[in-house]
Amino acid sequence: MSRCHDGIPRHPTSDDPSGWAAHEVVLYRDLMGLIRRTSHTLLACVLAGAALVPAPASAAVLSTGSASPLTAVDESAVARVQAELDAAEAVAVSASRRALDASATAEQTRLLAETTAARAAALSAESASADAAETSSATAAGASAARLYRTVGGGPLVAQLLTDADPDSLLERLGILDRVSEVAARTAGRARSAADVATSLREQAEQARDEAARLAADARDTAATAQSDADAEAVTVRETQGRLDDLYAQLAALRATTAAQERAAREEQKVQRDAAQPGGSAGAASADGGAGPGGGGTTGGGGVADGGSSSTGGGANSGSSGGGSGSAGGSGGGSGAGSTAPAGPIMSPSEARSAARGAIGRYGWGDDQFSCLVSLWNRESGWRADAYNAGSGAYGIPQALPGDKMASAGLDWRTNAVTQISWGLSYIGSRYGSPCGAWDHSQRTGWY
Repeated sequence: MSRCHDGIPRHPTSDDPSGWAAHEVVLYRDLMGLIRRTSHTLLACVLAGAALVPAPASAAVLSTGSASPLTAVDESAVARVQAELDAAEAVAVSASRRALDASATAEQTRLLAETTAARAAALSAESASADAAETSSATAAGASAARLYRTVGGGPLVAQLLTDADPDSLLERLGILDRVSEVAARTAGRARSAADVATSLREQAEQARDEAARLAADARDTAATAQSDADAEAVTVRETQGRLDDLYAQLAALRATTAAQERAAREEQKVQRDAAQPGGSAGAASADGGAGPGGGGTTGGGGVADGGSSSTGGGANSGSSGGGSGSAGGSGGGSGAGSTAPAGPIMSPSEARSAARGAIGRYGWGDDQFSCLVSLWNRESGWRADAYNAGSGAYGIPQALPGDKMASAGLDWRTNAVTQISWGLSYIGSRYGSPCGAWDHSQRTGWY
């Protein structure tokens, strides 16, 4: 391309071929310059924009070497939620413990009232018999006295003694008189003794009846208190459960998990802690030597086991028999353990065994392990959800020691056999690996 004197580029003509080459060079140079200027401008804009926009939080996390910058957990918030979980559970556990204690007191008072009433009835019957014996003895004594009077008074014997000159006959008659007097004295003594017995039994029967009436009133009062505490417990558990649901949801949001996962993890953590305790956490004897065999139950009897065997019961107030001995930190057998007052719709022993049979599958245990479980909990509680050892505080089907440890499996641990079974199976799996392992330990030591 040629330029005229005014500097304006002119297109070459066909008469000037060399001008076309020069024209292309100029065009290329101008184009490249434009590209370079545009590139520099764009780069400058990008750098300026980057300088003005703040760096994202993830960049800071990445700079510290975090592997997951988008899921950083606020540990202080987690700790706060966990503390609130602990506090909420403590409120519910306290309510259930009050209900359990009131229920046990009501049951003990009821049993004592029934025992005293039965004793009063027995004493009344003995008093009636003693009155009849007193009447009979008094009649016999009266007859003896009459005979003696006739004999030693102005009767024929005296006349004979005074008129008969035969010495041998006189001595014989004197002997008869002595024997009659002796019989009369013995009869009178028996009559006095019968009267004393009758009087004592009447007094004892009257005292027993008064005590039975007092205890019956106490039983009504303690039963009303137990029912009131149970009602308060139900309200507290219901409200607390709602609070726990909310807290688990918060925890799940903080950790990017689910509420179910958080709940399961917390339950597992608590069961692991219980299982790690040196003396165990289940059974009827306390770590400081609490209960002996059968340990301090308040009522006797237990559920009938599969296969026809039944758990043995203890006597009233003391639980005289059971399946094991107290041991350091562990448990004695609890079939002699008593029970608390009715606490609601509690499963029967056979229903509880069926529920456990269906639950062991998730642990991979079969019929052999279930057989060991039946033997273990037959001895501990007779599969009664309200089995209670007043001496140690062990409670429920697995005889958790103390009973409120089962709250980790559910706030309804006091009345729900399924919750008790869930805790018991988790505890056995964590501590012994299997029911047969727990049963073997119980056989050797008397506790598990």
